[in-house]
Amino acid sequence: MPSKQDPHHSEPSGTRASRSNKPLRPPLPDVDQVVAAAEEALRDGAYVAVGLGVLAFQRAQVRRRQLARELGRRREEVLEQMEGMPFGGPAA
Repeated sequence: MPSKQDPHHSEPSGTRASRSNKPLRPPLPDVDQVVAAAEEALRDGAYVAVGLGVLAFQRAQVRRRQLARELGRRREEVLEQMEGMPFGGPAA
């Protein structure tokens, strides 16, 4: 707090006593509330991570099925083309 001799001090002299009764900082939050909020945030983050993992797995499964379908079609095309070749086609 600036002294009364400070020329830059603009506070009226009567207000200093009324401010001294107020705390300088707000009270600290209850530790249990802070821990509960942190637990909730971590739990929410874990749920989000699991959800994203499930979505990624499902997306990979869809892509795997698409690739299997496409490769099956290409296999059939190749087998059809091989049937007309002089060596008699696939030995199946």
